[in-house]
Amino acid sequence: MTAKQPRAWLVAAACLGSVSAMGTARAEDDDEADEGVALVNAAAPGVAPASERQLARLRKRLDALGALHPTPPELAAALDGSASSDIGPIKEAFEKFDYDGAEELLEQSINDLLTTGDPERLAAPLAELLHYRGLIADELDDASDAETWFAASYRLDPDRPVDRESTPPRVRRVIEKARNAERPDGKIAVELVEIDEETVRVAVDGGPPTRLGGPLDVTSGYHLLVVTAPRKSPFAKLVRVSPNRTVAISVELSPESEVARARRARDAVGAARSDKVRLKKARPLAKITGARKLLVIEGEEELTVRVFDLDARTVSAPMSLRDASRTAMLADLLGVEGGFSRERDRQWYERWYVWAGVAVLAGGGYATWELTHREPTSIRGF
Repeated sequence: MTAKQPRAWLVAAACLGSVSAMGTARAEDDDEADEGVALVNAAAPGVAPASERQLARLRKRLDALGALHPTPPELAAALDGSASSDIGPIKEAFEKFDYDGAEELLEQSINDLLTTGDPERLAAPLAELLHYRGLIADELDDASDAETWFAASYRLDPDRPVDRESTPPRVRRVIEKARNAERPDGKIAVELVEIDEETVRVAVDGGPPTRLGGPLDVTSGYHLLVVTAPRKSPFAKLVRVSPNRTVAISVELSPESEVARARRARDAVGAARSDKVRLKKARPLAKITGARKLLVIEGEEELTVRVFDLDARTVSAPMSLRDASRTAMLADLLGVEGGFSRERDRQWYERWYVWAGVAVLAGGGYATWELTHREPTSIRGF
């Protein structure tokens, strides 16, 4: 351990603590409650989810109106269902032929995704990250490794298209071979530590959660293992299974985190069948975020948004998500003209990008120390 790395993490933690303290002090000092809204994605399961671009546009419009309640990035991602990984820097490093840098970014992103990502929405973003692992392995002339990563990516997201314009024919042939190759069988044996097996649910490669009834039958290669239980934080791991072998994975579920509680409350809002019940189920979200108004994405066939006012106990009329991404129409839904109605301007620490910047500092400092000092994970070292 060097002095430089832990200090970076401590500085980041201090920044987070300072920002949090300032936000708390501000809320206690103001006579008027913060009127900002927190964004919550409570769309019904099976509905085409809001895309990352739609979510980013909606957050941008809310911030332009001064209406976005300051929420730490991990909580914001838990509430709106956005991915907690950014492929941009990885793609940039890859295009510059910086494969070592891209590998480091990939390992950090995979670790962060498995640690903080939504357990029900890990498959697609993880598939994209593993696809880039395959591309790097191919560039390094490791055909076997490339096929293994491409096969894992395909298992996680079979509908993920291959960009024919940016992917050379030779690489497309490797990907096609990886997708169609038959692989030997293997097994994953989940060994639970101090938890009732009856309460546990297990999902493999983004499939539905099921009861644990013995070793899991899988093919050889990499697999996403997710283990959940009520009032516990989820366990997610990328597991490598060798041909005709059983891999034993010890699972100990930690107490439910604030992020996990936020996801549970979000899902409870989405499952409620009446506005009265939804308002009641939304109260924990107000306690977690500090926001007294929620902009809730809903829908079973078409996505809409509504404003839940927890103080007034009212729910606005629905507006299509497409219309809500237009500043004027969103302002009309929120009942503001040209800006959010509050007597003062927001302080610097209330801006969403300040939280994002602090998160990068915290994540980068901690992840750098963690990646250079932790034991080999299931991603490497086999």
